[in-house]
Amino acid sequence: MNFYNNLALNYAKEIKSALRGIAFLLMVFIIYSVLKQEQETKYSQYFFDNQKKFEQLSKLTCSLLDSDLSRLEYQVGEYYNREPFFSIPSTYPDNEYEFKWQRLNEYAPGVEKKLQQIDQLLVDLDLEDLTATEIAGECRIFNYLWGWGMNGEGQFMHYVFNPQTVYPYNPSIHKESHRDHSIQIDFSIALSAGWYLTYSNTP
Repeated sequence: MNFYNNLALNYAKEIKSALRGIAFLLMVFIIYSVLKQEQETKYSQYFFDNQKKFEQLSKLTCSLLDSDLSRLEYQVGEYYNREPFFSIPSTYPDNEYEFKWQRLNEYAPGVEKKLQQIDQLLVDLDLEDLTATEIAGECRIFNYLWGWGMNGEGQFMHYVFNPQTVYPYNPSIHKESHRDHSIQIDFSIALSAGWYLTYSNTP
């Protein structure tokens, strides 16, 4: 009887060990799959996981743009470290309607509070900055994700609200693993509420 009990115990241990091995391999496979996820899949899913915050960001940012302010370049932390910016000369002349901290008291009431909210949303979304423009009543926002460029060449990926041009996405040539970086590539993936994921490669 002891022989059969020992045999059953050994068998149970082997099954338990095998199940642990299978569970470990499954976990490794899942982690590998996530790490190898295509960029466009990863960033699209990130948008949908945080869609409400992206919608708040576009609503707040576009509400700032008007006839007095048609361009905003903002980096995370500027609201809280704005004092030095009052003395930095702008790269745009006064009549170009770019946001300037020096003119903060000339803008409509509530601009400062909205900038604080925009800063917090960018922090929450783990985004470094945004560029917003309004041309002919069209509000457009760019959020840099990653990229590099030199002498007109480079690759860039952005979240863009209301892009000027939408380039069709073709997985057979635009998927990260299929891209030919020796040719010009542009694509836009529609997300939601006016937001797109965009990519550009200029050889």
